[in-house]
Amino acid sequence: MPNCERCGVEIGEDARECAHCAPVSLVPPTPVYVDPAAAPRVSKLAVATFVLGLLSVPTSGLLSLPGLLLGWMALKRINREKDHLRGYGLALTGNILAAVMIVPGLIALFFPVYMRSKEK
Repeated sequence: MPNCERCGVEIGEDARECAHCAPVSLVPPTPVYVDPAAAPRVSKLAVATFVLGLLSVPTSGLLSLPGLLLGWMALKRINREKDHLRGYGLALTGNILAAVMIVPGLIALFFPVYMRSKEK
């Protein structure tokens, strides 16, 4: 006869639990299989938005417009497919960074043109 692993008391062959320390199960729990394809995944558009939002800071906002466009698309898709996609925070953060940096980006683009027109 086998003994309980916890208290050492002899138990029956077909026993699933020890009568002495009943909460302890002698049968290991069966593993639960989770299909990775069914789990929500992070939106690639959200990641791209976040990266472009971060890169718009050192580039003085030159990547802000693509970041805003991708962010808008990512937020729309995440809201539409809430059960399948994650990444709302990434897309929102990328959008905010891109929106804040669009003004310096526009200045960086048009300031040289403005200065050249003033010289003439």
